[in-house]
Amino acid sequence: MKKQSIIYAISWLLFSSAYFLLSLWLQSRGFYNLEAYFIEYKTILTTKFETGFLRTYFFTKPTMLYLGSLLISFIRQSQSTYIFNAILIGWLTNHLFLKGLKEKWNVRVFLIYLLFSPIIIYAAVSGGSTGMYLIFYFAFFALLFKYTKSYSVFHLTLLSLLLGVFVLFDLNLLKFLLLLIPVFFFVNFSKAKGINGSFYYRAAIILSNDSQRRKFFTGFFSSIFIVAFIPLMSILIYLIINKVFAGKFFYFVDGIGDYWSSYSTLYPLIFTDNSIWERIADNSLTFMLPLVFVSGLALIQLFNFDGSVTKNALVLLSLLFCYSEIAENRILNLNLHNLTLITATGLATIFYGQNLKNGKEKVFQIGIGLVIPVLMIFLEFYYFKFTINGNEKLFIQSVNEKTESEFANSFNNISSTLNKQGKGRVLADDAIHYATLTKLNSGFTWEGHFSPDFQAALQLPQIYADYIIVSKPAFLLYPNDVVAAALRRLDHFEIPLDTEILYEDEFSILLKVK
Repeated sequence: MKKQSIIYAISWLLFSSAYFLLSLWLQSRGFYNLEAYFIEYKTILTTKFETGFLRTYFFTKPTMLYLGSLLISFIRQSQSTYIFNAILIGWLTNHLFLKGLKEKWNVRVFLIYLLFSPIIIYAAVSGGSTGMYLIFYFAFFALLFKYTKSYSVFHLTLLSLLLGVFVLFDLNLLKFLLLLIPVFFFVNFSKAKGINGSFYYRAAIILSNDSQRRKFFTGFFSSIFIVAFIPLMSILIYLIINKVFAGKFFYFVDGIGDYWSSYSTLYPLIFTDNSIWERIADNSLTFMLPLVFVSGLALIQLFNFDGSVTKNALVLLSLLFCYSEIAENRILNLNLHNLTLITATGLATIFYGQNLKNGKEKVFQIGIGLVIPVLMIFLEFYYFKFTINGNEKLFIQSVNEKTESEFANSFNNISSTLNKQGKGRVLADDAIHYATLTKLNSGFTWEGHFSPDFQAALQLPQIYADYIIVSKPAFLLYPNDVVAAALRRLDHFEIPLDTEILYEDEFSILLKVK
């Protein structure tokens, strides 16, 4: 047992180290993630003000990524999110790899996919929240598959705890409670004792018998109550805290600057003009086709369930849930968070959903298993090639060749110019220019959304600031820049502000207040 634990720990360390070194290599080739800068900036804010933690904790989504990165923020060699994701996905890869080695060839062939899947690699090295989504989706479906085998309250309680954590991750994920209703409905037919036969036979007997019908619906609603109890209580606690400390304003759930891209839904995408809507409409097949084929990782497993209606329904419901999310809002949801849902469903199905203990391996299944992983890897590369998400596009470009981003050069040049000045106070809209602020040395302080003097600094920048960072009028986020609006107001009322331009590019201007 001790030897196995040592092997497990060493292999976990090796996988995590490999992912972290790969992320450093990609960053040296021009890859960066604004979400990583956003989380890094929020961890810096915890020590900037007396109430820094409360000012940032309730305004940072996903909260779990922020808290996990905060624990290792003392490591200054890299942004903490890259290390955190390498540890998380390193554990997932290590756990499934060692588990797969003990399984039959029907499962073992999918280790190829586990090691070389672009989605899994991206989740490990991107420094964003994709890794968290993959872990939580996988844990969710793995627990569900275990419950369909054990029917135990223990697994229901773990599901409830997991969904309770979802409240701290993304409230939208509570829609999974609706996904569980049909799953528990099918499971309760299988739980009935003393009734054997096919699913349809058991259903007919249960629904035609008063006693069995009462037991069925009692177990059905009890399962839903157990799973929903902790997440619903978590929301209730949030509402109570909100009512006591914030009045009617939904302070503790929503706020300005809680997402790294909250100021513009188009900002993370590769298009910067309104023609994006026409391109999406004309090329919907191009964007949807990779998603459909990626679903094959889960769909192929339907043939290994030995007629289990519950598990088949669970896989199909997860895929339909994903497609409905995309259909609801293709621009916002056509990203790797949906692909991680499909990937996690497939991984949980392969490693926890199959029942091969008493079955013989079929040559056909092994042959299909060898083809499917390679095909899925190819189609995921295809997705990255045609994605509309700028960060995902940058990922595959950095793998192929060394790249340079004009926007990354912009905030790097501004921060280096400021650091040459030594120290000072900076006025900036930190919901837009947070990447620049994370690179400043300890001699600088700034006024931003979380600063107690931010409003006063907007009215009297000559008193509260030595330097000003403001967006250029041609920049996509210029209309959202509150500092730019404040400078326009001063200009409108002819209030003098003597400044000198220290740096300027197509995105931003760095001003020195004289």
